[in-house]
Amino acid sequence: YKHANGVKYEAIRHQSRRGQVTYYRPNGTSLKKAFSRYPIRFSHISSNFGSSRKHPILHYRRPHKGIDLAAPIGTPIYAIGDGKIAFIGRQNGYGNMIKINHAFSYTTVYAHMLRFQKGLRNGTYVQKGQIIGFVGQSGLATGPHCHYELHLNHIPRNPTSVALPQAQPVPRPESQAFQRFTREIMAQLHLFEATKLASKNQTSYR
Repeated sequence: YKHANGVKYEAIRHQSRRGQVTYYRPNGTSLKKAFSRYPIRFSHISSNFGSSRKHPILHYRRPHKGIDLAAPIGTPIYAIGDGKIAFIGRQNGYGNMIKINHAFSYTTVYAHMLRFQKGLRNGTYVQKGQIIGFVGQSGLATGPHCHYELHLNHIPRNPTSVALPQAQPVPRPESQAFQRFTREIMAQLHLFEATKLASKNQTSYR
């Protein structure tokens, strides 16, 4: 695709050995972000990330390591990226909580769930966009919402503004096959473009 400003965008469709379809640049890097920005469709952020917040139930100030995404009870909660469940269960004031370890040293936490999606347990691998649970108000919560945290190297970061990494490139065991296919498809594309341009030039001379 060539934009009106002259910038050309090229994407190659690749199906992995596991059957997952992804689009990559010709050099094998991914066109998409590794993570979604938010794990649910929410109405508003009811409490922001910050170093000091007065807890609505405990009534003293302490860091708020994530953000609270207000949504009706039962709203699906999605994994923001591929990863492995490090913890699933009841966790004190967090109520029903899931913690997922991702690539690039990221970890995410989803809390105050009504319930978990069936079939999940410690060690389960989940994919980006997979439903992992449903909004509730378990634990220390005054209303239905998803408390969402994003940690980088075990340090809490603001999920609303932190830069999100690109998805992984073509897996190394599949890179040679991808490059062969890319050379073939790009050669066909360039031949088509050259033929189209020659035809256009011939028409303009008539």
